[in-house]
Amino acid sequence: MRPTSRFIAAWRFGVVAVALIAATQFAIDAFHAAESLRTGTMGGSLFEGGFLRERGPTTFVVTALPPGSPLAAAGVVPGDHLRFDEPVGRWYATRVGERVSLTAIRGAESRRIDVVPVARDAPPFTVANYLMESLGRLVTLAIAVWVGWRRPDVAAFRWLTVSGLFVACTFPYSAPAAAHVGWLDFVSSVVQELSLAAMVLFAINYPDDRPVGWRAVLKRWYPWYFGFVAAVTLFYYVRLYGGFYEPLTAAVFRIDAIALPALFLVTIVLAWREARGDPRIRLQWILASLGTITAASLAGNINAMAGFPMPAELAGLVLNAAILVGIGVFVYAVMRHRILDFGLAVNRTLVFAIVGAILLAAFQVANRFVSVFLHFDDELKTLLLSAILAAAVYLSFTSLKKVVERIVDRLFFGRWAAREDDLKRFVAEAKHVDDPNALSALAVAAVDRFTGGAGAAMYRRDDDGGHRRLDATLDGMPERFGPNDEVVLAMRAHGKAWRLRERLPASAADIAIPMTQRTDLEGFVLVGPRRDGEPYRADQVEQLEGAMREVALDFHTLRVARLNDDVADLRRTTDTLRAQLETAMALTRRS
Repeated sequence: MRPTSRFIAAWRFGVVAVALIAATQFAIDAFHAAESLRTGTMGGSLFEGGFLRERGPTTFVVTALPPGSPLAAAGVVPGDHLRFDEPVGRWYATRVGERVSLTAIRGAESRRIDVVPVARDAPPFTVANYLMESLGRLVTLAIAVWVGWRRPDVAAFRWLTVSGLFVACTFPYSAPAAAHVGWLDFVSSVVQELSLAAMVLFAINYPDDRPVGWRAVLKRWYPWYFGFVAAVTLFYYVRLYGGFYEPLTAAVFRIDAIALPALFLVTIVLAWREARGDPRIRLQWILASLGTITAASLAGNINAMAGFPMPAELAGLVLNAAILVGIGVFVYAVMRHRILDFGLAVNRTLVFAIVGAILLAAFQVANRFVSVFLHFDDELKTLLLSAILAAAVYLSFTSLKKVVERIVDRLFFGRWAAREDDLKRFVAEAKHVDDPNALSALAVAAVDRFTGGAGAAMYRRDDDGGHRRLDATLDGMPERFGPNDEVVLAMRAHGKAWRLRERLPASAADIAIPMTQRTDLEGFVLVGPRRDGEPYRADQVEQLEGAMREVALDFHTLRVARLNDDVADLRRTTDTLRAQLETAMALTRRS
């Protein structure tokens, strides 16, 4: 059943609301990231150990004390239990000099202690991991908002949006306690646990919300499990943020960490085996992109549950790189192979603008990090460093942007770029055509090549002010349009392309391209719908408009040339008649 307009409006409002929460959390984290990553500013880990898996106040078991931990000086030893004054205090990024209050428990005895974390060296790969995670979150957030806004009508796309928004809404681990907003952190914690569960719903419903076989069974029963997991997650974090730990509900998360990624991969493989033709190709791309991301998450969860046989920093580097590759493949497949079928007209100019903004933001981030890590006490040296960085950005940005734009054009718009070159070549050659009928046939053929065989029909103005069909490769086109027809009036009034499908849904043509000579409508071309079902992009319409303006000028030039030839013929005839008249008069006078 197609969603109502009210549902779509409410859905889009929800997408924007969650996206704003994710963006706010990202901004809080990014604002404090440079300081957190710099050696000598962050407090080192106080202890190693996990939850005490007993119901009650949130308690951690100390399994080891890192060298230099102030807890050792406070008399804490492995085996002791710790409770932070702040319910989620363990996950705040403490700075050197900040005081952390907690309670140490040994047997039946407990005592409250205050410690000041000492400086620690940044773990290996910290900066690389942070940059890859941040880039992945930004791209994921952008894709989720894009999909959610464009395709609220399909359940599969809605669940993909939910999963992407939940992944992007991350707890700001780089921020100190004072920078955290409690309710935002609570939302981030809850939705992070549900992101993989939502991804499974996407795999079940893709591509048309009509799964068959085992996926149909999953569609019937899995939403109940998703509701159960959502309720458990909400209960768990309400208790955790209130200072209490629930071990039974936490066990659900440990099971889901393995079961949900595996279920997603199995479901996508089942969908791939059931599909044929184009849907099968799309599922191959989804398996290659989202499958890579999910497999990396699964590997990370297994590594964590096994006690990190691969060191956490190295595992993070490998898995973040794999996830970033998966996101890149997904973006490529969406833009190049239309695996999500957005029905979206992607303007190359818009893509290039986004690429330029990303590059500029990357330069600014690099500038920020270099300024932080290469800090000078001398103000003059700091100013000199800033000037050098600004000059480097200015000199390299334009060249780098051009290179990236060429790559984007080749990857995402390669076929259309070749067709655009062919259309430009026709426009240049059409100036040498000396027959209007040949020009009409060549123009229709050129439009067909540009649109990939969508079909076209050319109309030119006749002596009665209407427009009569000359050549056509599109069936069902009328022989003539009158001077007061809606299509003709719209193009005369605005001089721009007119989308017939928006005004005349029953029309076999999709768009009308005017051929204008100054303010006169010389004629127009009706173009059929694209064979892939997508609308024409704005830049494609602009290219057709420009080409047809040149064709209109060519027709006008041919008409002027024909009139000149007619005038020359009349002059020759006049001269002949004049000569004959003079001869006759001379003979008359002689006689």
